[in-house]
Amino acid sequence: MRIFIFICALLSFSFTAMAQETLEKLTKKDVEQFILRTTAVSSGTLSSMDSTQVLDYMRLHIRDDAQFKSAMSYSMPGQEEQDNELTLTKEDFIAGLEAGTQKLKSFNTDIKIKKIKLSGDKRSAKAITETRDEVTMPVEEGDIMENIPLEGISTCEQSLELNEIGILQMTGANCKTKIEFQPY
Repeated sequence: MRIFIFICALLSFSFTAMAQETLEKLTKKDVEQFILRTTAVSSGTLSSMDSTQVLDYMRLHIRDDAQFKSAMSYSMPGQEEQDNELTLTKEDFIAGLEAGTQKLKSFNTDIKIKKIKLSGDKRSAKAITETRDEVTMPVEEGDIMENIPLEGISTCEQSLELNEIGILQMTGANCKTKIEFQPY
């Protein structure tokens, strides 16, 4: 059950990253591309990157002191809705991403960028995103392995910043996520 909660937390972060180019100032288009590209990278839909490249990419584009917070509610069939809160560090997030990609059978994500606000000096930004994730997760039921479909809807406020050499990095995210088991 603990790995399930951890994977659900990862799904709530429609976390962002861009190519390794350096920038002096951000534009809304830079931030939008950053979000869309990293969503593709972190969900495994960018076929040009192997798992080592994905992890290296994440290490480059997440600031060392980044914090990812998620308030989740989830409903398991036949049980009451449960709430859980998680805070993940950079290394927790990357380790969970690696474990999650090995556990999930299918993954489909759709992200909508609701708002982007640049700082006055255009070296940092806040973005509000809404993400819908559909995944199939194998769960062992006695001697039988069942593939359980899940759907997660997350709203996140993400903080981004150019580091001292101009690489866009994620500095944090605060998310609210609702996860539901789908009929199968």
